[in-house]
Amino acid sequence: MRNLKRIVYEVVVSCLILAASWHASVVPVMAEEVELTREEAIRESLYEQTNAIRSLYGLEALAYNKDFDEASDLRAAELSVLFSHTRPDGTNYWTVNEEIYGENVSWVTLTDDAATKTMVGWANSPTHLSNMLNPGFTSVSFGVFIMGDIVYVTMEFGM
Repeated sequence: MRNLKRIVYEVVVSCLILAASWHASVVPVMAEEVELTREEAIRESLYEQTNAIRSLYGLEALAYNKDFDEASDLRAAELSVLFSHTRPDGTNYWTVNEEIYGENVSWVTLTDDAATKTMVGWANSPTHLSNMLNPGFTSVSFGVFIMGDIVYVTMEFGM
């Protein structure tokens, strides 16, 4: 029975990710320039804002860890099923990738300033801000999953 639940869970999450990626649009502006998808724009803005906050506290910038992107996006999609640091299959968040040592999660309404609203929420939360300012963390990745008018966001930290 547990294996059946796991299979159903993986199918549901895969369908959610496929549906979200189908809705994402990429429009070429010029031969050398491509417009970012909403998810990419949110991810980029969160990365810039994170390092701006770290800079205010005299900390080095976090490197962007593309190796975490798949895990980060999976975690963001999972939040639409169960909003928790526990995954829908009952395991802890770090089981999505053995090299992830910290996580911030959020959801906000989809607006032009969704990234800023997410960052303000994290910056005003002592535990979320503590993760962002942890000098032991050296890299970060952001997962973004949009379903309807809700944006689910994860921030995954590496060392």
